[in-house]
Amino acid sequence: MISDVSAVLMRDFSVNLADRIDRAERGEAVTGPATAASPASGVTLGIRAAMMALRRVFRRFFVPYQAAS
Repeated sequence: MISDVSAVLMRDFSVNLADRIDRAERGEAVTGPATAASPASGVTLGIRAAMMALRRVFRRFFVPYQAAS
């Protein structure tokens, strides 16, 4: 579960960072209230991490095994 929460936080960070880089390349302002990231909510993090875990379990039991070539 800790790795799922870390993955969610890292994904959010990378999306926000990519957005800031895109805005800077286009010449838009990268600071200010319109570009401020929302704070991480514990409930939202928990739900997203639980969904990741449920998807992993679902894939393990219901998706056919694909051997690495």
